[in-house]
Amino acid sequence: MNYLKKFCANQEGRDFVCGDIHGQLRQLYQAMAEVAFDPNVDRLFSVGDLVDRGAQSKNVFELLHEPWFHAVRGNHEAMMFDAYQSREPRVFSSWMKNGGQSWVKSDVDFFDKDPHFSMLVDKQCQELPWAIELSLRDGRAVGLVHAECPCDDWSDLEPMLQSEGQEGIKVRRDSLWARSIKEPLFGETVANIDLTVHGHTVFPNPIRRSNRCYIDTGACLHSNKFWRLIKKSRGYLSLIKVENLFDIPQHSWQTLFEMEKSC
Repeated sequence: MNYLKKFCANQEGRDFVCGDIHGQLRQLYQAMAEVAFDPNVDRLFSVGDLVDRGAQSKNVFELLHEPWFHAVRGNHEAMMFDAYQSREPRVFSSWMKNGGQSWVKSDVDFFDKDPHFSMLVDKQCQELPWAIELSLRDGRAVGLVHAECPCDDWSDLEPMLQSEGQEGIKVRRDSLWARSIKEPLFGETVANIDLTVHGHTVFPNPIRRSNRCYIDTGACLHSNKFWRLIKKSRGYLSLIKVENLFDIPQHSWQTLFEMEKSC
């Protein structure tokens, strides 16, 4: 199992990070075109949730074949992996109810009907990392985890993800599902990393608390507590040059609370 994958600084091109894609391939390509993305030298890192709630989920997931595209696993990949590995109707049904039905036009034998895609899913069950550590040319480092970094020291993350028993189960679940950003006292700095980047929780624009950035801006316009505000701004797929993540403004919990009240 690949828990944390490290990438050296890109010495030839630029690195970008994008929010939850959720099968919105056209939005992704449009965002890449707007920054003149060059697949020969540039790299794109995703905070996970490549699939579900969008009809082009399969095409987005297949970008993992591309040498310029890298991602951490999100909770929607985890649901797909669970359905693939168990082949139980109950597990498959749960995945469908949580967005899988937007692109899977079949039943529990979906994976058997598409052996080539199943091979990719089988491979990524083991290889898709829970976290990515990306070095920058200036010596700084950025960490990617889908929902949030479930510990206050980045150097503890990999052994905690690998741990067995209830602690490991909780850490892995929190990295995929937690929404502590909504809690008033949340926001302590993660040590031994310059910045962490997450998706999962939707905001109208990328936000930052201490050294934690959240960049899911509702590409698929799915239902959430910020639904009305997101709907007004029509939602979009954030795609940000890694160095520019450090320029995202800080947001206090009071600011987020006011955003929630305005919905």
